[in-house]
Amino acid sequence: GQTALAELAFGAPAFEPAVAGVARARAIRADSSARATGTATWFRAVTGKGAPVFDGSVGVADADLVIQAVAIQAGAEISIREMVYTAAKQQGG
Repeated sequence: GQTALAELAFGAPAFEPAVAGVARARAIRADSSARATGTATWFRAVTGKGAPVFDGSVGVADADLVIQAVAIQAGAEISIREMVYTAAKQQGG
């Protein structure tokens, strides 16, 4: 029941090598024309075939995916400032 606001593409390879379970994305290609108007609060990374890989938070700071503004207007260009993936910590021993 949620609307996709924009679609951006990873480069290849998508991430820098991880350090201590944290990987920073390489350059992500901007979406030159957002699909819909709304407020971005989360994102989903998918494979080239559309299979979900992971979800994360969106914000202007202190988020997994950092963008200029979370208020998205249909037709506007959307670009990414930074994206970080942090591997989930294993529980147990």
